[in-house]
Amino acid sequence: MAKEVKIKFFELAAGAAVYIGVLAAAKYEYWNFTVSDQAELAIFLLAYAVLAADTCWQFLKKLRHWKFFDENLLMLIASGGAFAVERYPEAVGAMLFFHIGKLAQAVSLDHTKRSIAKYMDIRASFA
Repeated sequence: MAKEVKIKFFELAAGAAVYIGVLAAAKYEYWNFTVSDQAELAIFLLAYAVLAADTCWQFLKKLRHWKFFDENLLMLIASGGAFAVERYPEAVGAMLFFHIGKLAQAVSLDHTKRSIAKYMDIRASFA
């Protein structure tokens, strides 16, 4: 696998692990222990920070060149809106699924590049 694909896979795995842990902690009630609203917001923001770091970085890089109307801005607006209406699991889940899509795109792009490179060697040596 290419280095970029491996990095995206580890980012996704870390984000998914944190999200599943946070989701379980937020929904888990043991001996009538419930998580307060502020604590729930804090733990979902932690999971969101892990998942959205790359998206924010890509957005800031494009913002520097005034080319910021892309999928990164859309995801930041959508997940920020979900946080604004207090739908924390949906905000983090949307970012998680966005990263799953980016990983699938990176894997298919890597596969395509390897296939093209493999078939570049079969061209005729003279015409």
